[in-house]
Amino acid sequence: QLHVGGINHGENLFMFAKHKASGFEPGKIYTLSFDISLLASITTDVPSDSLRFKVGASVIEPMPIINNRFYTLNIDKGNENTDGSNMVLIGSIVPNNSLNTFKVSNASSNYNASYKTTADSNGNLWIIVGVDVPKGAQADVYFSSIKIVVSTS
Repeated sequence: QLHVGGINHGENLFMFAKHKASGFEPGKIYTLSFDISLLASITTDVPSDSLRFKVGASVIEPMPIINNRFYTLNIDKGNENTDGSNMVLIGSIVPNNSLNTFKVSNASSNYNASYKTTADSNGNLWIIVGVDVPKGAQADVYFSSIKIVVSTS
């Protein structure tokens, strides 16, 4: 089980996990189909759709960088409810009761999404899954299963 967690003390907090995948044909376009099961908790009262879940891929390793004294991501993940060139929004994680225990918005606790990307000149990709956390919230996300099927476009 994979866990990401944190407290958003500022305007933006993006928690993510990454994995380098290799063996692809350089420059070829691939479709990545994600099937992800997760559970999450949040300790602050926030709007029910404000914990946003994203998936994607990049030819460069996703890393935090300092930009004008603030940490940001070196790839384009988009912001909160928007897609970026390297990641797409696939849904929100919403509360299931008044105790602020959160789980995914559908009954099966699974997210399914597809994303198109191109392998780098060495046949590598960085796979990314992540969550945008609302201001003032503390969130914990537990990924119990991340399955990715790769096909050529």
